[in-house]
Amino acid sequence: MGSTVTGWNNTDGNLKIPQYNPTGTFTLGSTKQQVMNAMGAPNPATLTRFTYGNSTVDFAMGSTVTGWNNTDGNLKIP
Repeated sequence: MGSTVTGWNNTDGNLKIPQYNPTGTFTLGSTKQQVMNAMGAPNPATLTRFTYGNSTVDFAMGSTVTGWNNTDGNLKIP
């Protein structure tokens, strides 16, 4: 396997993950960058899912948003 990061879990808060100043919203078809711009850094993150509390955002093979589960009501969707 190469040296590409494919996900993380920063429960202890000791990883140096880029910080975001969340603004805006995201929707179906949004990129990972657009989701992070709206929501900040996810924890944990995988190629196909970002997690924010108990809410999740799903991606098609790591590219664009295909759906979400807004369990906590915290996702910034229109």
